[in-house]
Amino acid sequence: MLRNLPGRGWCTLALAGLLLAVSLPGFGADEEPVAVERLIDRAERLDTTASWQETRETLERVAERLGEASDEQRVRFRLLEARNRALAGEYREGLEVLTRLEPLELLPRHELRSLELCANLAMQISEYLEAFRCLNAAMSMQAEVDDPELQAGVFGLAAYWHSQLGDPDKGLRYGRRTLELARRTGSLREECVAHEKLGQAYELSGRLDSAIEIYRDGLPRCRESGDVLYTGVVQILLGRVLHRKGELQAAERWLQQGIEATRQSGFQDGVLDGQVNYGSLLFDLGRAEEAEDMLLSVVDEARSRDRWESLTGSYKILAEIAARRGDTRAAYDRLVRHLEVRENMLNIERARLIAFHEVEFDTLAREQQIELLEEQARISELEAVNRKQRRQLVWVTYTIAGFLLVVLALLLLHATRERRHYRRLSTLDSLTGLRNHTSFFSEGEGLLNECRALDRPATLILCDIDYFKQINDSHGHHAGDRVLVRLASRLRESFGEEALAGRIGGEEFAVMLAGADIDAAGDRVEALRRNIEQARSDDNPIVFTLSFGLAERREGESFTSLRERADRALYRAKSAGRDRIVAER
Repeated sequence: MLRNLPGRGWCTLALAGLLLAVSLPGFGADEEPVAVERLIDRAERLDTTASWQETRETLERVAERLGEASDEQRVRFRLLEARNRALAGEYREGLEVLTRLEPLELLPRHELRSLELCANLAMQISEYLEAFRCLNAAMSMQAEVDDPELQAGVFGLAAYWHSQLGDPDKGLRYGRRTLELARRTGSLREECVAHEKLGQAYELSGRLDSAIEIYRDGLPRCRESGDVLYTGVVQILLGRVLHRKGELQAAERWLQQGIEATRQSGFQDGVLDGQVNYGSLLFDLGRAEEAEDMLLSVVDEARSRDRWESLTGSYKILAEIAARRGDTRAAYDRLVRHLEVRENMLNIERARLIAFHEVEFDTLAREQQIELLEEQARISELEAVNRKQRRQLVWVTYTIAGFLLVVLALLLLHATRERRHYRRLSTLDSLTGLRNHTSFFSEGEGLLNECRALDRPATLILCDIDYFKQINDSHGHHAGDRVLVRLASRLRESFGEEALAGRIGGEEFAVMLAGADIDAAGDRVEALRRNIEQARSDDNPIVFTLSFGLAERREGESFTSLRERADRALYRAKSAGRDRIVAER
């Protein structure tokens, strides 16, 4: 199946600008149930003019009568349901909805819309290989569908991601193509969405004046179309660029309006990122208390929703606010949190770039294979035309064919090796060889689900190197790296290959033990601490201690909750003086 704001904050706003309404008019026949058709039509109208909650109520009514629906109505319903899940922040559930389209016979327009949604949803949950494969497939088949609305959606996705991944020229070219196609539809809403895409392409390429002009030109179309979500997104984007240009009063007005409109649509992830932009603006306006109140509320919600892009932006500004009022302890703590979250964001960005190039490499390999096959066909045609030189052509044909097969085999072998290499890079930390942040928490959630199904205990261990900054300051960053590698080695020795171990931050590590309760896990952690303690008597120039936070799974508990309890335990261990173990039962 099928960034001023750092990291994926751009990605969240882009989701709102990249997701098109899944309205596919013209379906239905006389024999289709009228009640089902009317409900789907109503859901399509609410999808662009009301909150996702209102739309979901209508979709639930459709679901009750889905047994009466035709295949075309089922497709329209599933596409609407997938987009509704996205607006609610339920990205993985939205992808699961798309899988339910597989038993149905899809028209090319259905498949293109599904691929577009797949690319958006997969990107939000860091499934980058799947996201770029869906986008690549959509770009490959968009010429087969003579529908400027669907084509504009695909080109809009391509415009954003090429700009985001360092190819601004191609991003602008695709963005202009998106606007051209949207104008052909005669739809104010499509023109609104296209202006948002082209504006972001200009913004990402650093052409701020052009971005402001495009956003302002698109806003009237957004309002007239009645689409509250896109109106709010464009207003937030315009406020963000005006802030970068130093037009602070105008920026505040647009950000306030945009946040309110986005809140009305129910798209909470977009509201969070808008509030980070507004908090930064309030700080620059000298209204530090307002900024701090807003950003602290953003941090609370962003942590519960794993919105790393909102967290990193908030912590950075909060650190500056504390530093300006002379609260050095708070400034230090917030800056540390910012750097930890920023490290996670960099890991995410690296994984995204690797996935993009892997898919790009696969595409190039397929194109080369097609070229090779076309060359064989041309050789065969020459043989048929010139029969007098048949013997010579047969010899030439076999020679070239054999050469081409060798080249093709070498290309396929190289592609396979590169794919394995990139896949390994995307899951392992390059310094320690342990699982990276994204890979650890993804596999950890799966491991927790297995333990829940088998009614087995599971314990999550978080550990942090005490005073690691002092090690870097006293001995240098190379020595600090050696400490990290040593600790990774001790973790492997202490917990074995059956445990899931990862480096989830700068000096923060995690271990997931399946089948071990908190007492058994605590014994193994204590053994690790003694091992580290004994190492102090060796001729090792660098000694260090560790703080641990442990939490055992509870009945029906999610991985996010388990992680938060372990994080609280680690915080208590560090607050109590470090070099200790705290268990959260």
